[in-house]
Amino acid sequence: MARSYSMEGVDMRIHGSVLEIRTEGERTHANGSSAANTFESFLLAMDPPGVLFDIRGAHYVFSDLEWQERARSLARMCQGRLMTVVDREDQSEQTRAVLDIHTERGGRGRAFRSRAKALEWMRDMLAQA
Repeated sequence: MARSYSMEGVDMRIHGSVLEIRTEGERTHANGSSAANTFESFLLAMDPPGVLFDIRGAHYVFSDLEWQERARSLARMCQGRLMTVVDREDQSEQTRAVLDIHTERGGRGRAFRSRAKALEWMRDMLAQA
């Protein structure tokens, strides 16, 4: 499997032991299934202990129900992995929903405004494990 993959609005790559996913542009419920399938393939093939989502360039157009479904799906896929989300201030509520569900499932995660700080925290947490 490739160590990086790009499709419209989504870039995925392995950075050390962390799978990084960067999304940009308008994201709707309809355009999420192919990205989710690719994400699951990366997780299965490379089994990274950490996942970093950089969503600062994305604009999500989801209903409340669609957002809850997305949050549960991401938390399920990341179960057993450390998770960080790099977001903008106006995305904090959406990010919190994902991280709360991830925590309820026994995961650890945190939100950041900086990719560098997110990677540093993740590396420190993985080194302690």
